[in-house]
Amino acid sequence: MQDDLHALMASKTDEQLLYVITVDRGYYVKEAIEVAEAEYKKRFPDVDIASAIKLAKIEIKERKSGYLNKDRTLETYTIAETLPKDSFISSDGRIDMATYWTRWFVCVIVQVGFVYMGYMDDDMAVFTSFMGRVLVTILLIIQGVKRMHDVDKSGWYILIPLYNLILLLTDGTIGSNRFGEDPKGRIPVTEN
Repeated sequence: MQDDLHALMASKTDEQLLYVITVDRGYYVKEAIEVAEAEYKKRFPDVDIASAIKLAKIEIKERKSGYLNKDRTLETYTIAETLPKDSFISSDGRIDMATYWTRWFVCVIVQVGFVYMGYMDDDMAVFTSFMGRVLVTILLIIQGVKRMHDVDKSGWYILIPLYNLILLLTDGTIGSNRFGEDPKGRIPVTEN
């Protein structure tokens, strides 16, 4: 089987190989991904594979949006475009239910601290309290968007009362979906 994987990955073009490593990751077994990454390293020994994968994911996103700038390098992308998908401040990607509720709990504790700070007589403390609460609310919304992505829904569903709570309590899509890989690393089982 290992020889078949090597032959399969060796027969792919550079672009197809990078696509396997990035977008189609959830559709291949772990061994196939490892062989694809090894093949890519063999073809491009001077290229850092993590940077190549990050650049490929951005390029694929640009292709889907209809805008692709071939002259860009990883260094010319904005910070938001290169943030890891599991970043606390990025709305891209997916997070599982446990991660969402852990982050929610942390945000609520911080929010309570900012509310308490708002009761002080100092004007600066009141202003800091307000700005802190706004920031924490934005972070909570970002986490909700990523949770919506995990159940393969648009982030806008976080704005629908009750339905968003049902989705927040629903287990995520098994395997990759249009928003990224399964945060739990599950691969869908297919019937033969």
